[in-house]
Amino acid sequence: MKVPFHIKINEGTTINIIFFETFTQFENSGDELINLALINLIRPHGQVILNDRNSPDWYLHRLKAENDILYSKKYGASGFYFGILKHQIANRLKKSDTNTFLLLPPGHFSRKGKRVAAKTLELYLKLQLLNWFGVKIVRLGFSIGPFDNANVLAEKFGSKAFKFYGVRDTVTLDYAKKIGIDNCDYFPDMAWALNVAEYPRKKVNENKIVVCFRSNSYGTVHDQSYLTPLILCLEALLLESEFKDCELVFCHQVEFDKEPSRLLHEHFAGKHVTTLLDNRLGIADAHELYSEAAMVISNRLHVLILAALAGTLPLALIKPSHNGKITSIFNDNGLAECIVDSEKSTLEVCTKIAEAFVKRVRLLEHFENMSNKNILKMKATAKNIFSD
Repeated sequence: MKVPFHIKINEGTTINIIFFETFTQFENSGDELINLALINLIRPHGQVILNDRNSPDWYLHRLKAENDILYSKKYGASGFYFGILKHQIANRLKKSDTNTFLLLPPGHFSRKGKRVAAKTLELYLKLQLLNWFGVKIVRLGFSIGPFDNANVLAEKFGSKAFKFYGVRDTVTLDYAKKIGIDNCDYFPDMAWALNVAEYPRKKVNENKIVVCFRSNSYGTVHDQSYLTPLILCLEALLLESEFKDCELVFCHQVEFDKEPSRLLHEHFAGKHVTTLLDNRLGIADAHELYSEAAMVISNRLHVLILAALAGTLPLALIKPSHNGKITSIFNDNGLAECIVDSEKSTLEVCTKIAEAFVKRVRLLEHFENMSNKNILKMKATAKNIFSD
């Protein structure tokens, strides 16, 4: 049996070639986090080939392990999907006993408009062709919606190409089934699986609160008015006796959140002890910062999960109707006590934050238990996908 490339296998192990689509929101450290966790999860199951055609070198450097192969080094300048197709046709002609997988990135996908639907349909036609030739297409730990009618049809059509269509929360699971996607399954958000042992930690400062907010419900357009209820909640919180002497550290994991971070800092500077971190936090820097804080308050899902992985209380100060990902994933994992509705009265907001702060040891223990449970689920599912 000829073993392709340099993959190490044990006797009786199925040989898998896993093409990994690396394209994502490169300005979002949360997306880097979930892609890094994903590739570390699947790497034991086959030879990983990274699509390096449209990804910056710094990002590929962070993802790539020693034995991973860059697509361009093996297939040159040919298009990614065309190269996979050529690879698979050659395998079938040679009657190779390897399995070919295409792993698409996780994240959230919401689309509207006929042009967008047409472009999505074009992609899914390519996936259907690959599937017809025997390529196994997988997407893990993602969410979808809402879609308009045209994009519902495109997604429903495209989903049929997938060997595994793994959504990360029960709201998405219900939505997918509602629009006619019958082959969807549950697969937890990839952030749960991030190995943070290699990242630095600091001693906890009980008087430090990290604040990290987006200023919109979706997309990249800044809306200053979106911050108003968040500011009112933070102002009320800092009037509470246990928090009145706290330092507020304003930061951002997503480049588009730089402006709201700056505006929040401007509002609170001079009234309270504040610090503004002007550069976007990478995963290691964010983990180190969050580990030092008494709590992290955010409306970004992966800020909150990374904070909890760093051993710090994550408080989701959100508009539940605008932050469905957080609401659903936190509720699925028994973390409703960490969800704070910013549209409630400031008294209710402060009361819930104070209660969660008192219970933070228990809440973090529960988070760790859920993280371990989710990792076991991920590993078992991945083993089934890549050994089938």
